[in-house]
This record gives sequence, structure tokens and C-alpha cells, in this order.
Amino acid sequence: MVFDEGGFPERPYSTNAALTGIGLYRIPNLRLEVMDVLTNKVPAGSYRAPATPQVAFAIESQIDLISRSLE
Repeated sequence: MVFDEGGFPERPYSTNAALTGIGLYRIPNLRLEVMDVLTNKVPAGSYRAPATPQVAFAIESQIDLISRSLE
């Protein structure tokens, strides 16, 4: 995952996404790589669970595809 943090990062949104994105699953072989990228933009700001819904959607979509292939 790559997060655009703007020019002056205040909070590590990538850490939030990595820690909360996998939900309640225990996945022993999961490897997440996250990176904060500094760009020439205004600072990023949070608004209710930053990055968590997007990451949860991606993980749930993959779990659905995997479970369908196991049927």
C-alpha cells in the first residue's frame, strides 16, 4: 500500500491501515508492505478511520475470491 501523506505528514495512516486492514482474520503467511510518500500537497488529515474502509474492502474482496475458488 502506498499512502500520499502530503508535504508534512502528521499521522502514520499506513500503520493504521496495516494494523486494522486485515480485520479479524488470522492469516499466517500474510505480508503487508506499506509506504508513506511525501508529495508537494497540503498535509493529509483524518476523517473517521483513515484508510481502514478501503483496505478492509480490498481484503474482504480477496477473501471472497479465495473462498469461491475453494467451493
